[in-house]
Amino acid sequence: MHAHALSILEPWIRRPNSRVLDVGSGSGIFAAAALELMLLQQEQGEGGGGGGGIREGGCAAAADASTGALVVGIEHIRELVEWSTGNVKKDGKAHRLDSRQLLLLEGDGYQGYAPEAPYDVIHVGAAPETGEHVRSRDMSMGMDCSERSSVYHGEKK
Repeated sequence: MHAHALSILEPWIRRPNSRVLDVGSGSGIFAAAALELMLLQQEQGEGGGGGGGIREGGCAAAADASTGALVVGIEHIRELVEWSTGNVKKDGKAHRLDSRQLLLLEGDGYQGYAPEAPYDVIHVGAAPETGEHVRSRDMSMGMDCSERSSVYHGEKK
């Protein structure tokens, strides 16, 4: 499911300085992968794409926090936030958390995360009862891929 959502959202995720909100971030896999896609694009854009920016394991070369790339994962279950943070650290990506390129937070994702809004992409891995959640308030322009409601493409008015 994560790979499918990433493939749909890739054109928006890979735009320079994209901002992604992952509602119901669970294990952190989607959020971490989205950030790596962003940083890979920036590395290829700066250094010219032939794979030279790829490190062992296929991850994008480290970028500093000034890139503007940001992924916010928000999850209402504290244990999942702790687990996802541990997953990122085990993967050798603690610097993504330290640089605040990747935020994994406990909270009500349906309320969004206003301090970093607006977002270019909103992925809803949680299962909302309706489509009325963070879209209208926190979306700038881009894609919202809700696993329950397929894909929503929105532009903030």
